[in-house]
Parts: sequence; structure tokens; C-alpha cells
Amino acid sequence: MVADPTARTALYRAFGQEGELLYVGISSDPYGRFRTHHREKDWWEKDVAKLTLEWYPNRPLAEKAEYEALHSELPLRNERRSYISKFADERPLAEVTDGMDVANARRVAEFLHVSPQRIAELSKRRDFPPRLDIPGPASWDFDAVKLWASTWDRVPKWKRDREARSH
Repeated sequence: MVADPTARTALYRAFGQEGELLYVGISSDPYGRFRTHHREKDWWEKDVAKLTLEWYPNRPLAEKAEYEALHSELPLRNERRSYISKFADERPLAEVTDGMDVANARRVAEFLHVSPQRIAELSKRRDFPPRLDIPGPASWDFDAVKLWASTWDRVPKWKRDREARSH
């Protein structure tokens, strides 16, 4: 069934027990979509603790919001194909990544021993390696991440300053 582009459409987010973002999607019938996810995704019932809805007047606006959410919020359970859309850069991947060890947020998070949501925060820092300009989920040059990690001070500056003042 082809979705009606003029239909009011919801952007929904599914969160886990600890508040972690698990999944982002869109639907003009979100409750029907939730039932489908419940049937088709073995993790849905046991992992999803909270759902939120954000309504858009039509599907194209919801698609744009979904694309932006997928790239900036890094949900843990969305599959790679859901990240690729008409909003993605059309350059061939090989043109950008030739010989590069490309790492997605989950791999970077595992390497740094932090959550993918923490990677979203770290990626806003000026000194963190820039995201690669390629279609799909947020990705980085893994060698650049490893180099950055070798100089990363895990204790925030504000905390170091506070501890210095208390001594």
C-alpha cells in the first residue's frame, strides 16, 4: 500500500527502560504501526517502555523530520536501509571512503565504552572527528576516532575545575 503524501503523519520514537532511543519511524496510523512492530520485531514488547508522537501535516514533512532524527539521534534499533532516503547524498560511497575504515555510531561507542547517545553528544565537540558525508547512518573515519580517543580526557573540564577548587 502506497502512503498518501497529503495525509497527516506522525513521527514516532520508541524509548527503552533507561530512556535510550531505540527506534524512530513515521506513519499516518502510528497505533496500527505499533501493532505491526509488536508482531514483527521480537525486541519491541520486551524493550520498549515509552512511545512519543510528533504530528506533521503531511508525509513529506514527516519523512524529512524522520531522516534528520535518524542522523542526529542515532536510534539503536533502526536498520541501515531506513536511513537511506531521497534526502541522502547521492555520491557513490566508494568515492568518499576509498581505503577508509568506516565506523558507525555503535562501533565507535563500543570502542570508546560509551552509549551511542553519548557519541551523538561527543560528535558536537569541535575536537571530535567530523561525520563522513555519506548516505546511511552517522559514520566516522575509525582511524580518526582512534587518534582522537588517544587524547580524550574522559573527565569533563567543569568537573576537573570543581575538583581543583575544592583542594
